[in-house]
Amino acid sequence: MIRLEPHKPKTNTMKKFLLPIAVLILGGSISISSCKKEEESTDIVVSYASITGMAYANTNETNDTLANGASSMQYELVPSGTTIIAVVNPQDYTSNPDAQVNYENISYQATVGADGSYSFDTIAAYANSVNVTINYADFAYNTIDYTVDNTGAQVKSSTRHVYVKADENITLVANDARVVDVNYAY
Repeated sequence: MIRLEPHKPKTNTMKKFLLPIAVLILGGSISISSCKKEEESTDIVVSYASITGMAYANTNETNDTLANGASSMQYELVPSGTTIIAVVNPQDYTSNPDAQVNYENISYQATVGADGSYSFDTIAAYANSVNVTINYADFAYNTIDYTVDNTGAQVKSSTRHVYVKADENITLVANDARVVDVNYAY
């Protein structure tokens, strides 16, 4: 037996194909139009600056008298290993610092060498100024000096002193090469 079915019209496969594509395009255009424009970066391009120098202290007072009898303080090198620290506030690296942010200072450490020199070779800096505070660590030293013995004669001796140097503030810009020699005192 042959069965006859009523005629069904053919569905348009093109419509089935285009409908999902249209939905995707419409959805994509909505999501693109709702995107926020990215803010341009205001970060500053960082270069480097350096601070180098010599550190001195009058640790031998017996050589402070010149041959003609005049007094002239002669400085010796501070002990090797004395620490010097450069401190920068990171807000100096930001064009619009956020008052709600707790910026922690950035510290750079240098150690005085046997030749009395110290160096900070890579302090971040840029075209605008960066403020740097240099902290000089105290050190104790037995200063060579003269005392008077019980006969009234001058005799070499040593007295322990703590040598100090007040902090210094300097301003750096990119590619600066500063020389900062320091004299400690007690």
